[in-house]
Amino acid sequence: MQFFSPQSYAAGDQNWDIDQADDKSIYVANNKGLLEYNGSNWNLYSLESQTIVRSVKVINNKIYTGSYMDFGFWEKNDSGLLEYSSLKDKLKLNLIEDEEFWQIIDLEDWILFQSFDRIYIYNSVKENVNIIESNVRISKIFKVNDIIYFQKMSMGIYKIEKGKAEIVSENVEMANKEIINIFDYDSGLLIQTRENGFFTLIDNELNVWNTKTNDFLSTLSVYSSIKLEDNSFILGTISNGI
Repeated sequence: MQFFSPQSYAAGDQNWDIDQADDKSIYVANNKGLLEYNGSNWNLYSLESQTIVRSVKVINNKIYTGSYMDFGFWEKNDSGLLEYSSLKDKLKLNLIEDEEFWQIIDLEDWILFQSFDRIYIYNSVKENVNIIESNVRISKIFKVNDIIYFQKMSMGIYKIEKGKAEIVSENVEMANKEIINIFDYDSGLLIQTRENGFFTLIDNELNVWNTKTNDFLSTLSVYSSIKLEDNSFILGTISNGI
């Protein structure tokens, strides 16, 4: 394991997202901008607005980022340096005041940018955008078997069908539990919450999954997770390690 301090990469001490390109270069969403690491050197690319970069996703030869009041992509010029293009400006979008973009997901020709208030569905071929509005907080979006799911806090779990939000579950027990991740599970979904462990959702029936483990997870605040090839899970917590 190799450790990099903020002094070594010469940027902010908060990093919000990370992704890797096909050439193995690593890109990090940082308080000071977009960080690029090629295995030996760090480069920092700041936005013209000097705002925080919250999310990053490498798709083909472009590095997409979401930031404060903007989202767009970076491409390398003839000198190998990254140059930024704002999709907000290109599409002439009117954003909500103080809107930030926390997550980016790609699905075929579409790229989704998620803020707490909206999901912007950008068609990278036709270069147009469709917007899903929400009057309550959208905490995260999830891609499961090429279906995009998201949670409207206090309302339920939704999926995106033909560019529109469609309800999947209005289960009262789940409505006020913040969902951290959603995974494929048998003929349904495995739902991981921040403070209440895992649940299964099969045929609209919600059940606790792995009760013994859930008792332990209920003592933690889980912020992120990933499913490994052997079907085990790594959980990242707030203040309690990995």
